[in-house]
Amino acid sequence: MAIAQDGNKNILPIAFAIVEGETLDAWRFFLEHLRADVTPQKGYSKTSHDFNYWYDVLRDFDIEATRWLDNIPREKWAQSFDIEGRRYGHMTTNLAECVNSVLKGTRNLPITALVKSTYFRLAELFVRKGVHAHAQIASGQIFSEVLMKTIQENQQRACSIYVRQFDREENSFMVDEMAPPQCGDIAGSYRIDLRKRWCDCGEFQILHFPCRHVLAACAYIHLHWQAYVDNVYRLETIFNVYHKEFQPMSNERYWNPYNGPHLYPDLTMRRPASGRPKSSRIRNEMDIREGG
Repeated sequence: MAIAQDGNKNILPIAFAIVEGETLDAWRFFLEHLRADVTPQKGYSKTSHDFNYWYDVLRDFDIEATRWLDNIPREKWAQSFDIEGRRYGHMTTNLAECVNSVLKGTRNLPITALVKSTYFRLAELFVRKGVHAHAQIASGQIFSEVLMKTIQENQQRACSIYVRQFDREENSFMVDEMAPPQCGDIAGSYRIDLRKRWCDCGEFQILHFPCRHVLAACAYIHLHWQAYVDNVYRLETIFNVYHKEFQPMSNERYWNPYNGPHLYPDLTMRRPASGRPKSSRIRNEMDIREGG
């Protein structure tokens, strides 16, 4: 299953595959089709300075772990090297785990019942989310609720930021945090380049909307911050996610004749009549932690 997220942090599945289990061949089959049909285009620290500091801490603690990580391109797992901001700040499999919990009751159903259950749930989801997004657009809203809540929080913190302008074109700035840093923040000065959509804190590049430093710079030159928000957070974009509606299934007597191959079940793979089915899902560290 492949999972996506809209600009209001709603999660939705975008691709499914029914396979015999979590095997190397099954993963290859799924990812190859995902790349061909869905995406045909080509560490938590948000800055390289923070990354290098914590990477040195990890090296001192476990040098073998860092040697293993050195063999993996850093843009694949570290936010500070995600120059294009493709992750939008995500670093875990929490999205997939959430959908797994929703579909937990359907995973062990026969294939026909599984497909029907998933289809009907998605049909209901697309209607509900589409209606909600359309109502917000009709009320005159432009951006998602999640974005506006974050912007308002950033604006409150931007009031205690001192701004210096460095060019006549109003693109280059340096800002200083005047208030004590909050958890996870680093006190000091930050460089901003509005033309390149860059802030030294890293949030502007990773999340694709103005951080508190950029908001302070925009307020300083009386510039609307909306110009620096990625289209993914616009309600029109969110509505387009759910614009394509699912169609109700007609009675079977109206179906076109089927002329393809007929498949028959392998009776040796019949599940026991009693007892819980054995899961073939690959266990990860979250399963181990939950199971004690």
